[in-house]
Order: sequence, then structure tokens, then C-alpha cells
Amino acid sequence: MTELDSAPAPSPRNILIATGVSFVVGLLVLLTTILPAEFGSDPLGTGGLLGLTALSAEQNPFEERLEVHRSDYVEFELGPFQSVEYKYTLDLDAPLVFSWVADGELYYDMHAEP
Repeated sequence: MTELDSAPAPSPRNILIATGVSFVVGLLVLLTTILPAEFGSDPLGTGGLLGLTALSAEQNPFEERLEVHRSDYVEFELGPFQSVEYKYTLDLDAPLVFSWVADGELYYDMHAEP
């Protein structure tokens, strides 16, 4: 039977040194990149050099837009084998909320064009 080679456990001094080094590295990352990019605070001036302060100045693209809600109502009465194509024009990236009801069997094709 062979014995497993096991590395000796690190000494308390080595653990303290590793903890201190990791704390200093984390603090440097916080001061040089995270604060300028996320919060616009640039205590060391590195955010301006790296272009990170511009990231915090941009608007949030997922922020809710307050726009006027518009409502339309359209009704189509179709007989057997009749069809209709209805188009709606929107601004780029504008949302559209819709609902429709049919009281019979219906073939439909919904698509968007840029």
C-alpha cells in the first residue's frame, strides 16, 4: 500500500499574507474599475483614462418609458374564404399591445417587417 503525498497545511502567517494580498487586490479593483463604471465616482482618475466613467452616465435601457398610451379599435367581419391584411406602423422599438377575438375557425399569420 502506498502513502498519499499530502502537502503541508499553510501556516497562519501564509494565510494572513494571502488574505492581505487578496484584500488589497479587491480594493484596487473597486477603486479603479467598479466605482467609476457603476457609480461615476473616480477617486484615482483611472476611470477617466480607461473610459469607464462614460458607462455610469448612460441611461438605463430597461428603464420604464412614460409615453402616452393610445388605443384603437378595429372590427372585421369576414365570410368563408375571405381574407384581410391589416398593417400597423410603429416607431422603431415602440411596443404594441393587442388582443383579438374570433368566433369561428380562423387562419392567421402574424409577422413583422423592419
